[in-house]
Amino acid sequence: MPYFKNKKIRGQVFDLAHLDPFVFNVTHNETDYSVRVTFEDHVFTAVFNPDDHTPDLIYSRRPGDWRAFDERRWGLSRDLPQLFSTIGGHSVYRSKDRNFFFLRGMAGAPPYAVFFDPTRSTHKDADIAVIVRSAYEKDNMTKWASPVSFPRLVDAVARGVQTPLGPAVQIRRR
Repeated sequence: MPYFKNKKIRGQVFDLAHLDPFVFNVTHNETDYSVRVTFEDHVFTAVFNPDDHTPDLIYSRRPGDWRAFDERRWGLSRDLPQLFSTIGGHSVYRSKDRNFFFLRGMAGAPPYAVFFDPTRSTHKDADIAVIVRSAYEKDNMTKWASPVSFPRLVDAVARGVQTPLGPAVQIRRR
């Protein structure tokens, strides 16, 4: 059964199967960890605004958080599984809201910011659960943040220790 229900708008079906949970492996100091990635609907929706969105765009109606399908975010979300599967030793950063993020994008475009929370997994197929809370192009994204390599973050979460963050540095966008 799919994790997200596909969205049909004006006869066009937007497939969301690329956002089904998946597991990949990360190695830190010769220790292998399995990481299970799940996504929230914020990676392909935006805040519903009746001035900007028609009712057929409504995707979810949680109290205080109505979401509208966003074709641009949906298109960008198609790369998310690959971004995580190839994150390797790249740095991620602690956000001011205490979750983590990384930036990707092309020169001349706003950075694509991916926000996630890592926790110990409750599933037998993984050591760590990464919940991708949101992902969108973000102008005015912070230029400085405290980095940690993704494998080191996974190791710290798996062992239940505080994440060792580096000093704030200028973020390199990839």
